[in-house]
Amino acid sequence: MRPILLQGHERSLTQIKYNRDGDLLFSCSKDHVINVWYTHNGERLGTYDGHNGTVWTVDVDSESRFFVSGSADNQLRLWNVATGKCLYTWEFPTAVKRVAFSEDDKQVVCITEQRMGYQCTIRVFNISRIGDGSKQSKEPAHIFNPIGSKATVCAFTSQPSIIFTGHESGKVALFNFKTGEEVDSNERAHSDVVTDLQMSPDKTYCITSSKDKSARVRSLISFDIGILSLSFLCRYTIPKL
Repeated sequence: MRPILLQGHERSLTQIKYNRDGDLLFSCSKDHVINVWYTHNGERLGTYDGHNGTVWTVDVDSESRFFVSGSADNQLRLWNVATGKCLYTWEFPTAVKRVAFSEDDKQVVCITEQRMGYQCTIRVFNISRIGDGSKQSKEPAHIFNPIGSKATVCAFTSQPSIIFTGHESGKVALFNFKTGEEVDSNERAHSDVVTDLQMSPDKTYCITSSKDKSARVRSLISFDIGILSLSFLCRYTIPKL
């Protein structure tokens, strides 16, 4: 089977993201542009213009109705997938480095960068799906500053109030985003920056990648007390060429 080559960005890619059905692929780049592609033939379906800086991150909801993007222009944007219209924009003091939808599509988590005297901050917004989606709350439902090394990636887990985070130091952790409490962590999960994090469909395990040239699979174990804990499963290392 021949690979499909997608050509639509003028600068390096920062993230790609499939929708839940796997028929659409979203890509973002340092050229300020977001593209969406048909996966079966590589045809570009559309382009989303509006950001004025590197687009670091995107995520799409389970219905492929809305998607969110975060950029170096200090903005988090909510878009209509079908029309390409930007529905709402949140603005922050620093760049948005990671965004993710919750399993039920009712919340979005974002990480803003530690820079210019501002701390790394994690915010969770409630997403209104009423009408066309343009009426959103400006203020986050929850906000906290993760302790220790700054967070680089994050995702919702199967527990309603718990998110998984990866950090600049190589640490991975579980946080209660309602209280800001660190539930569990592994300070030596990686030996360098955690660059990506992807959850399994049932959110029972995840895979993290790092600048230490390894990817690690971790189980998210739920105990009787209803709190998740991290358990290392296996490691993949990129060989030297």
